[in-house]
Amino acid sequence: MDRPDEPTPTNDHAAPPARGLGALAGLGAAAAGLGVAELVAGISEPAPSLLIGVGDAMIDLLPGSVDRAAIDLFGHNDKTTLIVGTLIVAAVIGALLGMLARRRFIPAACGYLAFAVVGVGATVSQPGTSTAGAVIVGAIGALVSVGVLWYPFEAPTRDRAGSATRQVDPDPAVTTRRTFLISAGGALVIGTLAGLGGWILSGRERVDDIRRAIRLPRPLRRARAAPAGADLRIPGLTPLYVANDDFYRIDTALLPPAVDPDDWHLEVRGDVDHPFSLSYTELLDLPQ
Repeated sequence: MDRPDEPTPTNDHAAPPARGLGALAGLGAAAAGLGVAELVAGISEPAPSLLIGVGDAMIDLLPGSVDRAAIDLFGHNDKTTLIVGTLIVAAVIGALLGMLARRRFIPAACGYLAFAVVGVGATVSQPGTSTAGAVIVGAIGALVSVGVLWYPFEAPTRDRAGSATRQVDPDPAVTTRRTFLISAGGALVIGTLAGLGGWILSGRERVDDIRRAIRLPRPLRRARAAPAGADLRIPGLTPLYVANDDFYRIDTALLPPAVDPDDWHLEVRGDVDHPFSLSYTELLDLPQ
């Protein structure tokens, strides 16, 4: 009969956690890695967003017919749909890697590193991207993901090994499930908050505010009427005059360049007699 003060023997080689717990841990690791990577990109100006870089690379690789079909289907929400789709793909890959980590942690960790390499490669393929910044963002995101994934798979084992000196749950399955739920939930919260923080710090929210605030002035006089026969009226051909509700432009870049009217100037210089500069307000004040 066992003595009351002796610990109950435990098996450090217990069965791996359930698939659902592994998938949840992998999802939390992916969220934390992506969120921290976005936060680093927002804090450091030269560092690009890997999420935007991957989305732009996907747009470049997709056939034009797919782009047009997405625009017809989603309209101005096509970019939001692509970003959400990219996040869903990342979540699925993270969950699958978490399930793999149940039995083979090293290959799962290498999967996160490979995912980061793909993100960095897609980002640096875009013009004007800082290669060093992309590598730093990708490395930090991958290390965070691997670290977050490692903890729930190791913490229950450490608890069982130290049960002789600490009060732990006598049921290893309960300890494992609690550890996975707490770590994965915390990682999801941290990843979400970090991603939102990166979005705000990057100034993308201000870019949207600037675009909404820009209003072009009305012309001083109407343009002359088009000459007779200018509208060919060919079936299937866009008419010469298009209603405002049907006439719009959709950028294919997820984050097209933005101009702050407060800092923008038009400079006329070079081989001219009188070089000059116009601010955005001065340019709009000119007669049209």
